[in-house]
Amino acid sequence: LSEEQHRIMVEQAPDSIMLFDLNGYVTACNPVCLSLTGFPNEQLVGKHFLELTNLLNHNFNEFPKLFSNLLEGKQIEPFEVSFFDQNGKHRFGDVHLSIMKRGNKITGFQAILRDVTERKKAEQALRESERRFRELGELLPEVVYETDRKGVLTFVNNEAYSKFGYSAEEFDLGLNASCMIAPEDRERARANLGKVLSGQYLGPSEYMAMRKDKTKFPIIVNSCPIVHGDEIVGMRGVMVDISEHMKTEEALKETLANLENLNEKLGVIGKLTRHDARNKLAVIMNHIYLVKRKLAANQDVSEHLSDIELAVAQMANIFD
Repeated sequence: LSEEQHRIMVEQAPDSIMLFDLNGYVTACNPVCLSLTGFPNEQLVGKHFLELTNLLNHNFNEFPKLFSNLLEGKQIEPFEVSFFDQNGKHRFGDVHLSIMKRGNKITGFQAILRDVTERKKAEQALRESERRFRELGELLPEVVYETDRKGVLTFVNNEAYSKFGYSAEEFDLGLNASCMIAPEDRERARANLGKVLSGQYLGPSEYMAMRKDKTKFPIIVNSCPIVHGDEIVGMRGVMVDISEHMKTEEALKETLANLENLNEKLGVIGKLTRHDARNKLAVIMNHIYLVKRKLAANQDVSEHLSDIELAVAQMANIFD
């Protein structure tokens, strides 16, 4: 490329570019560099890279060694720098260093910096979110877990250790979540993992879980995908032991069955009792009728007998 072509490419590049001579002095900055740092061209051009330390609040002391390595023909891997622009905003960038040549002669160095400030902020926000999630997970009395796309556990809270009997070291070695599910439910659990990783919402799913010692207990699992950017990278969820709930449910079913059986028996007894009581009341009514006929001339006795007759009739109505 001619110098003019190179100059045009530098001017139009979407990344920040600084050019240095062989002594480490800035010879040119493109518009993106000026915009990113917030400094005018005259405050950057002509400065030695060590002077940029105070200007951008970044230690550039590693540059001499990097420049020497470039001159020796060594490949320099991209590296990250952090600095503050003129307004005091903390920024981050990925730097690519290379040599510049005119023919076969090395004339200087080129530093291309790509602004990754927003990416770094997003990464920091993600780390903070994950930190809060893990702290919250340790406070919960249920098993909280995360897996990668293959179902390998990448995080569990302390409750998982006591609930399933595995050690922290065993989890760290890459324990698969399927090991915590009883064999009879593993195929269904794997199918549901695939659905979650495809973005489907399953809601609560009930499985038979299995501890390290092969003992089993029922659980309900709520899970959702872990999304980084636009990519689903794993699954996050909560396992709830429902053993006590199942015992209570069984006890309740047994109690209801006993009550239903008792109710049937009481119904039979009730029918017998009503029948016997109505028979006895009928006998009393017959006797009252006979006494009233014999003592019809006695007005006072007849009135008392009528009161008794009415009371017996009311009692009979209770059993209807």
